[in-house]
Amino acid sequence: MNFRVAVAEQLGQMGERATPAIPVLQMAVDKSNNPESRLAALVALIDIDPSVEEILPLVHQCLDDPSPEVRIKAISAWAEGAREKEAIEAMERLLVFPSAGVRAKAAEALDRLRVSDDHRA
Repeated sequence: MNFRVAVAEQLGQMGERATPAIPVLQMAVDKSNNPESRLAALVALIDIDPSVEEILPLVHQCLDDPSPEVRIKAISAWAEGAREKEAIEAMERLLVFPSAGVRAKAAEALDRLRVSDDHRA
């Protein structure tokens, strides 16, 4: 495990107490060339405060990450935090991604979104 991954994991475990680290984690997700580091930083951001609106654009950006693991985590976070119409559009776009894991997670997220929409109607 590399140092950046370990630090991100520790920050995520701290929860809301690590809120001051959000800008650094955002930069790691945005700028790191290492998919493992991007994934760890994204997970930490979600663990610190999944309701923080400021991370949604970054999560949306991760839907196009070259790493299937980063995309899968972003799918879960986006489906939970994004506005419904945007979430559905993003998940539908990922249904044709080459990785079977990404397609499966996108389909699962779409099912959850549609069920929650049916309960509201």
